[in-house]
Amino acid sequence: MNEKIKIKKHTNGVAKGILIYQLIMMAVSILVPLIKVIQVALHYAKDAELDQKVNAVLEQSMNSGMGMIISLALGLLLLFFYFRKQEFSKKLFNKNKSMKISSFCFNFVLFMSAQAIFMVISAGSESILNLFGYSIMAEIESATGQSTMLSMFLYVSFLGPIAEEVIFRGFVMRAFEGFGKTTAIVCSAILFGAFHGNLIQGIFAAAVGLVLGYVAMEYSIYWSIIVHIINNFVFGDLWSYAVGRLNETLQQILFGVFHGSFFLGAVILIFLKRKEIKNYWEQNRGEKGIYKIIFTSFWLLLFMTLQLGIGLMGIHKI
Repeated sequence: MNEKIKIKKHTNGVAKGILIYQLIMMAVSILVPLIKVIQVALHYAKDAELDQKVNAVLEQSMNSGMGMIISLALGLLLLFFYFRKQEFSKKLFNKNKSMKISSFCFNFVLFMSAQAIFMVISAGSESILNLFGYSIMAEIESATGQSTMLSMFLYVSFLGPIAEEVIFRGFVMRAFEGFGKTTAIVCSAILFGAFHGNLIQGIFAAAVGLVLGYVAMEYSIYWSIIVHIINNFVFGDLWSYAVGRLNETLQQILFGVFHGSFFLGAVILIFLKRKEIKNYWEQNRGEKGIYKIIFTSFWLLLFMTLQLGIGLMGIHKI
């Protein structure tokens, strides 16, 4: 079989699994609130306040993470079954080099610097869209919102990061490892970004996905899970709770100073380690044209198109 056809076949197999997982999440996120609405409608069919009760149930469902937890469990079971015969699935929890404090700090600073990029892109995108009478603020707020229910807190801070690392730094990255380490890291990062179905958050997720991919590849997936949880738990919900009572201007100043410091630190570290980074890329890159072959595979294109469509739905008229 032609090598190009082999790569496309392999890529399509991986993309099908991720697409099915995404469809399960979408289906459950629709079915769970729908079932609750039907229950309320049947129970309060003759109640004058039926509309208010239905709206209350829908709002509660939006803030609850129970549907996401159910879909996550079903999706992971499916993926473990789907990839059960694949050789790369045995490498999911491999441990490679020991993580030193200096290495952890370097990677964590790089990871956190992406928040500053997220700030700039968010503000810039909103300003440009406003000129044409559109807004993407709902998507930005969705990406930065604080959990208001225990189930959502557990999903966003712990269960979600664990599942996403197993899927994208586990199944996806290891599936592409045979085409070169950097190819695997880049592909898993791009798919991770697209998976969020949010144009702004997707850019941020792809950027941090590069760091998480490197950490999982060179050390272990356990370390990428830890970094991911620290971001979502400490610098997500805990940060929002800690500064939530301050006025909005002060919150923005603190956010800018805090993440701006990480960004400056990342720039300095990248400059100091530029030769090491270049050498790593040169030693581990894939064959020429590999990305073109991978990203023109039918099922991967279908997944990317679906996620782009979902992201574009987040843009609304003012």
